Amino acid sequence: MKLDFLFFKNKKPETSLLWGYLSYIIIGLLLLSIPWFRMSDISIIDNLFTAVSAISTTGLTTISVVDNYTILGQIVILVLIQIGGIGYMSFGSFIVLSTSQNLPENRENVHKTAFSLPKDFNIKKFIKSIVIYTFLIEAVGAVLFLFSLWDDPRVNPVWSSIFHSISAFCTAGFSLYNDSFMSYTGNIYLNTVVSILSFLGAIGYIVMVDLWLLFKKKKNKITFTSKIILVTTFILFFLGGFLIFLESVLKTNFSSNTLLQSFFQSMTALTTVGFNTVSIGDLSSFSLFIILILMIIGASPSGTGGGVKTTTITSIIGTIKTVFSSNKEFINYKQSNKIEEFEDEKNHLITKITHFFHKIRGKDSSEKNDFHKLEEKEKNDTNVKLEKTLGDIFKIKIMNKTIPFDRIVHAFATFAFYFIILSFGILLLLTMDQFSFQQLFFEAASALGTVGLSTGITGAMTPFGKTVIIILMFIGRLGPITFGIVLFSRKRKKQSLEKYEDIVI
Repeated sequence: MKLDFLFFKNKKPETSLLWGYLSYIIIGLLLLSIPWFRMSDISIIDNLFTAVSAISTTGLTTISVVDNYTILGQIVILVLIQIGGIGYMSFGSFIVLSTSQNLPENRENVHKTAFSLPKDFNIKKFIKSIVIYTFLIEAVGAVLFLFSLWDDPRVNPVWSSIFHSISAFCTAGFSLYNDSFMSYTGNIYLNTVVSILSFLGAIGYIVMVDLWLLFKKKKNKITFTSKIILVTTFILFFLGGFLIFLESVLKTNFSSNTLLQSFFQSMTALTTVGFNTVSIGDLSSFSLFIILILMIIGASPSGTGGGVKTTTITSIIGTIKTVFSSNKEFINYKQSNKIEEFEDEKNHLITKITHFFHKIRGKDSSEKNDFHKLEEKEKNDTNVKLEKTLGDIFKIKIMNKTIPFDRIVHAFATFAFYFIILSFGILLLLTMDQFSFQQLFFEAASALGTVGLSTGITGAMTPFGKTVIIILMFIGRLGPITFGIVLFSRKRKKQSLEKYEDIVI
């Protein structure tokens, strides 16, 4: 607990998350390097790759887990998956809440950042719920797995059931079978169990808590966020599965298992779980493209999956629809009386601050400090009013609900920065690894989206290529926006009132 506390003491939540995950990666690397935890000599880069893939719940591997790690090594990998799945601080916070009713404010802030929660969210009740629900769902999942894996002689069925249940719910995609679940490609029961566990992990803890309260009749309807997540997830799942299946039908390249395979691969890409029942490298370019889109979109906020998130895509689609609609209020925003009122208020504020500055010129520093505090307060109040004004004018509606303007900005920033990172990663891979653009694009998207699907090139990549994939997996687990804040944040400078300039788009 002491060590855990040091990770986020006096640090920004985003920085605390970065250092926290790095510390667990190092611990995992050291443990996997111990002879008792491995069956053969494994290079540092491959052990590091495995540790990062586990903590990021990706599932990409350069070596076989079952053939190279002992049961102790497999336990280390599973613990890293669990830590990565529900957040590295959740266990510690759960213990604290079990003995006390309070969490330090900075610890609460880190949790809210890790799970993309609103500032006013009840984090204490949330942490207790996710830990209990996680273990309960994984326990039930292990029992369900056991019915199907009992006769599989490759791995101890009890251990295999526990391992795959946790891996599925945490959308990690790690498997003790070298062919993932290709041996079970026509097994409807096992495909269904994997899909349900993966969906429960991918939709996010907020939705699970929401649905549980609805089931217990403690509330009459689910929240708007949960509604968006559920609707978007199932539309994308069925659309992706249908398109993959349709291509097989049109090419007359289908069998009795094609429908099941199509929807399973749609599920595994969208939830970012990364299991496969077919050889990904043998899929057509069309199917790979559909899977690629689903991997980039990914799961939902506060869940165990990666990607840009379903809510981000929904917000962007809502904005595009608004921009290209005949909404005169949106298009002709310059003519809005609200903007004119805000401009008048801003000019009045500038005059007031300037007048006050002249009054205190030459006075002692304490009075000047009071001035700066007043200036900061006035600017903050003005920014709040500006945001409300923009929100009134730029009415981005989804399902007849208006989305706050700052959420729209956040969505576009996430989407843009995600593609910048992805593009840079692909560019680096193209300079060193001798694989096709399609293969490297797919591998990079799978790593950044923490998916774990591969066309079969992971183990054959150069040390440089593996390092690039490691970095992409880590950024994917941290989240592009969190990573961006850590990367670009600096000590805040005193800001002056700035004039807004128009730009042609």
